[in-house]
Amino acid sequence: MRIKHLVTRGSAAVLFAVLAVACSRTKGEEAKLRQEFSIPADMLVKDLGVIGLIPDTPKRLSLGPGKDCTITAAVLTNGIIQMNLAYESKEEIVEGKAVQAYSERSQFLLQPDMRCAPKMGKNLVVVMRPAIIK
Repeated sequence: MRIKHLVTRGSAAVLFAVLAVACSRTKGEEAKLRQEFSIPADMLVKDLGVIGLIPDTPKRLSLGPGKDCTITAAVLTNGIIQMNLAYESKEEIVEGKAVQAYSERSQFLLQPDMRCAPKMGKNLVVVMRPAIIK
């Protein structure tokens, strides 16, 4: 019985240590993203990592409960990527008031192999590195 209790305590200590390291690393990575892309402290940041995109084929991503983004990429003749984003939210806070069925669209150009941090809605920035799949 005593050995079982020690194993449980040891497992809990290891789990706590792993979580503490993971959380501190996440905070450090988020701080780097905020600095690199000049993201205000009051905005949520979601790092999607590498997103594989097939040219001219919409890709829908879930950004959390009731929040979605559809991304369509086109490769221009000079190799630059044209990104078209459509953000949809079941509810968004706009100027302190809840707005139902909020949506917005954005478009921008991006060099290949670069990360971007488009703003989605009023309170979210999504960091990603688009990768074109041919």
